[in-house]
Amino acid sequence: MGRGVLCVYVNVPSTHLEKSLQMLMDRVDDMSQEIVKYNDYSRRLRKQQQKHQYIQRRQQENAQRQSRGEALLPEDHNKLFKPPVPPLHMDTLLISGQINMYCQTLKEFTSQNLGKIFMAEALQSHGS
Repeated sequence: MGRGVLCVYVNVPSTHLEKSLQMLMDRVDDMSQEIVKYNDYSRRLRKQQQKHQYIQRRQQENAQRQSRGEALLPEDHNKLFKPPVPPLHMDTLLISGQINMYCQTLKEFTSQNLGKIFMAEALQSHGS
């Protein structure tokens, strides 16, 4: 009879909890994808920053080739170093806001039901 009393006091609409948790997991997956995009952008940005060193080396090599009378190397470095496109910050901001909202909803939902459980346990132990 001990657990039967708890079921009367705790009426957990599991569909709401499951739906909220599923939405939270989906948003966390989306955030993970945004993090991958940002890491890829950072890697491409570092590569872009190496462009200056590459251009200097190419110019020095061409100067040496010119002094030896050899053909110069082409300087089409724009094809090698395309500027990276930064990821959209708005998407990340919206996703993090949604994650925060789902966490707050779950916190409120679970705290209300935990209170009911503690109250039911207290009433049950007091009645015994």
